[in-house]
Amino acid sequence: RNRRKCSLFSPLPLPNMSAAKSCPTLAELNKLKHAPSSIFAEHPAIGTATVEGLACAVPYHNYDSDALIIWGAADPSWVQARLRGPWRPLLDKDGRALVSLWVVDYKDTVINPYKELIIAFSVVHTSKPDPGRVTSPHQQLQLFDDKQASPYIYKLWLDQQLPITYGRDLLGCDKYLDEKMGLQFDGPNATFEFRHVEGELHVAGAGPLLKGSLKLREGTHLRQLIGAYGLTRTLGMALGASGKWHVVNPPGVMARPDTASVNPVWTFAYETTPKFTSARESDDLVYGGELADMGFKASLYQHDAHLKGVLLPPWSFTPVERTSSRA
Repeated sequence: RNRRKCSLFSPLPLPNMSAAKSCPTLAELNKLKHAPSSIFAEHPAIGTATVEGLACAVPYHNYDSDALIIWGAADPSWVQARLRGPWRPLLDKDGRALVSLWVVDYKDTVINPYKELIIAFSVVHTSKPDPGRVTSPHQQLQLFDDKQASPYIYKLWLDQQLPITYGRDLLGCDKYLDEKMGLQFDGPNATFEFRHVEGELHVAGAGPLLKGSLKLREGTHLRQLIGAYGLTRTLGMALGASGKWHVVNPPGVMARPDTASVNPVWTFAYETTPKFTSARESDDLVYGGELADMGFKASLYQHDAHLKGVLLPPWSFTPVERTSSRA
C-alpha cells in the first residue's frame, strides 16, 4: 500500500511490558538541578495525580528524549473528515494538508522511559485568519511558535501502559498500546516499526502503519530558518531554541464530564537543538493503514537527540460545534 522503496531489516526487540511499579516522587524531582531560564524551572513539578494507582507528578516533564519529526503532507479531505471541532487543515503550496509524525524515545520523564509514535495534523481555528499556503516545514514551526496555527494530536501509540493512561486521562490524548512496536536510534540513524492495534477509532483492526530505516544527513538549514523566522530570530537560536505551542486534542478522550463536547487545549513548552534532513524519494519508508489511506508523503526530517519538553494541564476546552466533521 502506497509503498516507497524500503530495505528490509531485522525485527526489533520487543519492549518490556511489565507494569510500572513506581515513578519519580516529587521529592526526587525537586533534587534535580535546572538552569533558572529552563522550562523546568519556569514550570516545576509541584503536584501529583493518581494514575494506575501511582502518584505521578504534574505537570508532565520530559527531561531527555531522542526525537525524530517527519514533516509531510496528505489528502486535505481525508484530514478534514477526521478533525472534530472548529478546526481546518493548514495547507502547503500544493493545497495538501500538513501532517507530522513524531517518533520519540523518551529516556527520562516523570512517568518513566517509554517510546511513542504520534500523528499530528497542523490546524487553524476557524475563527482565525487564514495564514496562507505554507511554503516549507520551517515556516510551520514559526506558525506554531507564533500561535498562528497548532498541532492537532490525532492518535498516539506507546509501548507502556502508564503514559497511555496519564496522557488519556489528564491531557486528552488518544493513546493506544502497541506491544509489538520497535524503535532504535543510533546517532543520526533511526529504525522503527509501528502498527495499528485493535480498538482504534476509525480503524477496523490491527495492521501495519509505519516502517522505516533512515540515515539522516543532519544540516542546520539556516537559509530555510531565516526565510521562516527572519535573521534576528534565527541568530537567537544559535545555541538552541525554546518556545511554546498551543496543542489541540480530540474530544471524548479526557476524563471529565463533558469530554465528548470539547477539545482540550494545552501548552507544549520545549527546548531543542534540531538538525534537519530533506526527504528523498529513495528513503526507506513504508506507509500502511491510515498513513497510506491519507496519502502521506514526507518532505523533511527534524532530529534532536536531546529534546526536552513540558506539557501543561489544559487551559482551554474549546466547544465542539455541531457542524464539525465526523468520519
